[in-house]
Amino acid sequence: ALCITSPCIDLDDLVTGTPNGIFTGQGVQLDPAHPEYRFCPAAAGVGVHAVTYTVNSPDGCTGTFTRNIVVVDQCNATITGNNSNFGCYQTDQFAEGGAVIGIRFELSRFYLPTTTRGGIWTIISSPAGAFIANETLIAPPGCYSLQYSVTCDPCAPVNSVINFRILEKPTPVFDLSLIHI
Repeated sequence: ALCITSPCIDLDDLVTGTPNGIFTGQGVQLDPAHPEYRFCPAAAGVGVHAVTYTVNSPDGCTGTFTRNIVVVDQCNATITGNNSNFGCYQTDQFAEGGAVIGIRFELSRFYLPTTTRGGIWTIISSPAGAFIANETLIAPPGCYSLQYSVTCDPCAPVNSVINFRILEKPTPVFDLSLIHI
């Protein structure tokens, strides 16, 4: 299979039989650099494409051979919500058993309908103690920079970076017992 973003391939270099034939099929082009044929995944589009090689002999015989070339789409790592603020969470929501561990923050909230699922989330920068389990960020309040990376073989990985803040709600408490009359 070839990725939609792969460069064109020289079909004449792949001939192991009689040379000087003609290639036909969706995505087949004459190479402007030299008089040979090439297959261009971007011109063919995503899907299965039949490419036929036809050769005529000097004595009038014709031979044809067809192969299917599969072109796959590049993954989509586009996410949304960059430079957003999320919260405000109460301080006790960040604690468990007296230890500050962070709030569970679902990263799937950043996916668009077209985002390819199944990639890997990585923390680029964050407050101490933050970590990712599956698609959940366990995080104290603060500023975050995360990367989402996904690969659709045979294409190269694609990724997006998102920056956001998780806000902590202030604790408005006062004690009337401190009044001295």
